[in-house]
Amino acid sequence: MSQLPFLMVTIVAATLCLVARRRPQLEVPVGLGGLAVATVAALVIAPGDVLRLGSGEVLLATAYGRLFLLLGAGLGLVLGVVALMTSWQPNLPAAMLVGLAGMGLGLSLTDPLIALLVLLGSAVAVALVSLDASVSAAGVRVVVRQVRTIALAGVLAYVAVAWAAPALSGIGSDPAAFGLADLAIVLAVALRFGAVPFHRPVARLTDTAPGLAIPLVLVWGPAALAVVVLGATDGSAMTFLVPSGIGQAVIVAVAGASLVLGAVGAWLQDDLEHVLGYSIIQDAGFVLLGLAIGGPDGHEPARVWLLIMLTTKTAFAAWVTVVEARFRTGRLPELHGWARRSPLLAIALVGIVVATIGAPGLLAWSVRASLVQGAAGGPLQAILLLAGLASLVYYARIGLVGLGRPSLLVAAAPTDRPVAAARTGTAIEAVQAGWRTNRAPIAAGFVLVLVLVSLVVATGGLGGPDAARAAAPEPSLPALGQ
Repeated sequence: MSQLPFLMVTIVAATLCLVARRRPQLEVPVGLGGLAVATVAALVIAPGDVLRLGSGEVLLATAYGRLFLLLGAGLGLVLGVVALMTSWQPNLPAAMLVGLAGMGLGLSLTDPLIALLVLLGSAVAVALVSLDASVSAAGVRVVVRQVRTIALAGVLAYVAVAWAAPALSGIGSDPAAFGLADLAIVLAVALRFGAVPFHRPVARLTDTAPGLAIPLVLVWGPAALAVVVLGATDGSAMTFLVPSGIGQAVIVAVAGASLVLGAVGAWLQDDLEHVLGYSIIQDAGFVLLGLAIGGPDGHEPARVWLLIMLTTKTAFAAWVTVVEARFRTGRLPELHGWARRSPLLAIALVGIVVATIGAPGLLAWSVRASLVQGAAGGPLQAILLLAGLASLVYYARIGLVGLGRPSLLVAAAPTDRPVAAARTGTAIEAVQAGWRTNRAPIAAGFVLVLVLVSLVVATGGLGGPDAARAAAPEPSLPALGQ
């Protein structure tokens, strides 16, 4: 089956959510129902199916695109349930559906230029839909900055791909032109992920965006952009700015700075949402390393890493939201003893760490090592490997805070032990009462579901490595550098 049903479901459900915005009694069932149907529609996509549109564009369903959309819709559904059980975030389902529609179209278009335009438009729409809940002047400024960053990154990527396209006469034989175009592409990806030195908007965004919208805005959309530019440059075997390699050194330096400073920034933050934002900055460093390597040898592990990043950061965002709702604070100095109060959330955090970093022999570990080894050698390789492990520092800080003596806020929070609701009224009313009474452990359970998905992907489940290996463009399609 083609991706047409998925696109129709997401577009129609997003439209209905926007019509029903600010009316939770309609937005909740329409949004969650749309995400559920979209998950099923993504599941039945047949890789290799081709759909020709009336204007001549071709939609090609790939195994990687199918898995990307399946994870996005499924994780989005769980995020919606978590929002329902903590604090409902208006427009969240609409934003996720708008984003999924744009990603579904962008990841299946065989023309990278049109795909970039689609992703640019959908990313701007997601930012406007998900971040317009704040009516303050500061909130409006953050939205404007985010849209400006998205537009700048999109234009950079579009111009770079068009500039280096072999169809443009006089450019195909100039290696330096390809090197500069590749640098512009990497700059676009760095801007979208907020990699160092473009990290300041991330901190502002985490102050304004709803917690569960952070992975959609800072991970899902940038990851889709990275997938498209990886596909556009798969055929290039040249290093950046041949023969000097200066461009490759610049990209490795930016990636290394993101790995180090992202971890340092996360460690210095007291607010959990800021920790989440800086952890995204750090993990984006591995994406840049994949672009620095160039060609399929670097792009295959980069694609796998994007799937791991998609799932782990979504799980971490849900974990942060549940912690904030449960203990009525997201500040680490006020969260002493959280792990002792909620062993389920403690297990979830350990699972997030394992899925993000992995262990020798696991896919996540080998992917990170492959990206580092392909991009650098000698002492620099060891430095980058250690920089990638620096995330253990801020995760350890969160864990040590959780093992302390419970603070007043933590001690007053509910435990993980289920509580029997009063048996009054009908059976439906009893179920609703039990749901309300046990929201804390149930929400932690849904976070564990997200963590489980992350662990499955991080260990090579769901066919991630095979899908990444088969994601190279068709021979008939032009690739940069050829």
